[in-house]
Amino acid sequence: MAIHDDSRYCAGEDRNGDGDGEDRPVAPGSKRESSKKSADFLAADFLELGPADLGGSFDVVVANPPFGAGRVELHHLRHMLGFLAPGGRLGAIMPQSLEFRDDAFTTETRATLEEHGARYETNAPGSFREAGTMASTVSVWLTEP
Repeated sequence: MAIHDDSRYCAGEDRNGDGDGEDRPVAPGSKRESSKKSADFLAADFLELGPADLGGSFDVVVANPPFGAGRVELHHLRHMLGFLAPGGRLGAIMPQSLEFRDDAFTTETRATLEEHGARYETNAPGSFREAGTMASTVSVWLTEP
């Protein structure tokens, strides 16, 4: 596993403050760099990790898992539940089909989410247009008992 600190970057921000919106790092030691919060990133297969690999369970999990063949997003969502501490909250962007597909795995996933008191909010059409997709999505919110 590789861990690196990417605190010089903040997605969606004009990083060097010159107003051109370019994706460039700010100069080391600059005022803009020193105001950034540090974060560690882990390069690994999430589905192969457990809470112990990341230092324990979490109070909050926020995710936009990959969508794709084999309903990989559902595997990620179900795996995320195991990372929540008691009372922990989860927010995830999921395909809107989570609400209506009737295959066994989707139905079982919805039942699991219902056990956790999940609620769904439909995201606006085109919410991810700038990311290159017109996928219809929902936000799933729940709190671990």
